[in-house]
Amino acid sequence: RRPGEAISYAFEDLPLNDWTVLAQTVSAAELPCFTSFVPRSFYEPLFPPASLSLSLSFITLHWLSEAPRLSADAVLAMERHTAA
Repeated sequence: RRPGEAISYAFEDLPLNDWTVLAQTVSAAELPCFTSFVPRSFYEPLFPPASLSLSLSFITLHWLSEAPRLSADAVLAMERHTAA
């Protein structure tokens, strides 16, 4: 993270999710960041292209019909990043 750069957390789940407990928990934590809730399926675009620095998913793999495959470009980009 660059100095002075804001941190933003986006929580994504299906639109029918009850967001109440999550919203209360985030609000009570008084985090020094921006938070948002994205009521969409992860099968849809959730954010504009090139707008994320890091994305984590802790529960989505069990919904996929097969393991994701990395493209050759993604592997090369990771190798360049770790070598720097």
